Amino acid sequence: MRSSGHVILFFLILFGTQACLKVKSYPDTPSIKVLSTTFDNVDIKSTIHFTDGDGDIGLGAGDTTGAFTGRYTYNFFATCYIDTDGVWQKYGVETPYRIQPITPKGKIKVLEGEIEVTLFPSNLEQPHKLKYAFTLVDRALHESNVAETEAITINP
Repeated sequence: MRSSGHVILFFLILFGTQACLKVKSYPDTPSIKVLSTTFDNVDIKSTIHFTDGDGDIGLGAGDTTGAFTGRYTYNFFATCYIDTDGVWQKYGVETPYRIQPITPKGKIKVLEGEIEVTLFPSNLEQPHKLKYAFTLVDRALHESNVAETEAITINP
């Protein structure tokens, strides 16, 4: 009887460790979500959580030809919107950024992490309520969902 107790314990340990080693799975199209946004009267800082199932986030220094031209010379975008009498209107132009390659090595290419971006609202001469919308593009040119910050009040 004593040995059967060890066998059960062994299987519980085996199944328990396999559950711990389970690899997360995400779609190949990146997904983003704004975790936090702060404003310190000078700049706005946002932290964006991202996932990507095939790990093809980032552009190298040489990624400036072929598919990586025009808009896709960049892979992360921030767009500002201002509240004008209760209606959100695009303010200025989309601000593009380049995230360096972060493709993991090995067989498992799943990526999950955070992007921190600092934005400098400018040309605001009176109090405004604004928000930012972000988009992430992977190397296969899959565009993520649009993730927005909460409304931020700017008092110049």
